Amino acid sequence: MNRQLSELGLVEPRYYFGQFELKGTLDSFRDLREFADQYGGEIEVDHEAGSFYSRDSKVFTIIEIQGIKVYLCAFASEEDLEAHGL
Repeated sequence: MNRQLSELGLVEPRYYFGQFELKGTLDSFRDLREFADQYGGEIEVDHEAGSFYSRDSKVFTIIEIQGIKVYLCAFASEEDLEAHGL
C-alpha cells in the first residue's frame, strides 16, 4: 500500500497506528484538493497547526483507498483558503 500511495504522488506515506491506518503529507493544497475530490473526502482546516516557517494553515482530509483509511494533510495560504471557500 505504501508503494501504491507513493505512485499516486504522496510524500512520505507511512503506517500510522492511531486513529488512521495510513498517513501522508502532500506538497501542495492543490494536490490535497485533487485527492479529496477524487475520493470524496471533506477538506477541513486546522488554523492552530500552522507551518513553522510561514503563516499557512494546515488543511487535511480523510479518504478511503481500496478499503484503507488515509489521512492526508498539506499547508495552504489564507488566499488559497478564501479562494476555495474554506
